[in-house]
Formats: sequence, structure tokens, C-alpha cells
Amino acid sequence: MQLYERIRLLAQDRGISQAKLAEIVGVYPQKFSQWLNEKSQKNLWEHLPKILDAFPDIRPEWLYYDHGPMLRDAADTQPDPDLEQQLVEARAKIAALEAELREADRLNRKLTARLLVDGVGDNADATATGKASEGHG
Repeated sequence: MQLYERIRLLAQDRGISQAKLAEIVGVYPQKFSQWLNEKSQKNLWEHLPKILDAFPDIRPEWLYYDHGPMLRDAADTQPDPDLEQQLVEARAKIAALEAELREADRLNRKLTARLLVDGVGDNADATATGKASEGHG
């Protein structure tokens, strides 16, 4: 079962709408609804810790990896240490990727601003290189 399917199943199991689940994790319902498919489910990963905080009886192993049953039972007081370590590593990787994305966005904005200030691509540059008038005349 894929992540988006587990999220849908969780909402169904709890008897709550997807919009309510979006509210719980702090996302606009329309955006959250768009993520509940195979192509966009990657956007859900960063919200899994919030889901686990809101539903402590959900097993992290199930939510992240579809491993084992969805719910903790009375005997399941301690999660598997190996899977807990994988969760820690996954959260660290998500944080690193988010930081990388923020830096790429910052650099992209900086480059865009520079290009706009320098006027790259406007008609003056084309005329200065002679390309705008080539073949005419």
C-alpha cells in the first residue's frame, strides 16, 4: 500500500474527512487533497510526524513503511528500535532536503533578480549584438 493510500485509510478509520486531517497537519484542504495520489504523495512525507503526534496509537512503522499493523496494541509499548532509527534518519534526510530546497530557492530568486536588473534578454542586448537586425535590409 502506498503512502497516500495509508493516509486515506487512516482518515477513514478515524471517521474524519480528508479536510479535517489536512487541518490537523496544518495544510489547506485543497492542497492536501491534491497530494493524495501516487504522483504527488511525496509532499505528504514532511507531515507524517504531525500525524503521529495527533494519533499516537498509529504505529510509525506502518505509516512510514507499511510494515505491520496500523494500530499499536496493548503489548506494543516500544517500537522496533531498528525502525525507530530509520525514522530518525528519514526525518533528518527530510530536514536536509528541505534546507537544500530553501537554498536553491534563495539562489534562484537572487539570479532572477540579477537577470532582471541587468536586463538580460531585452531588445537592447539583441540590438547590441547585431542579431536583431541580421538578415534585414
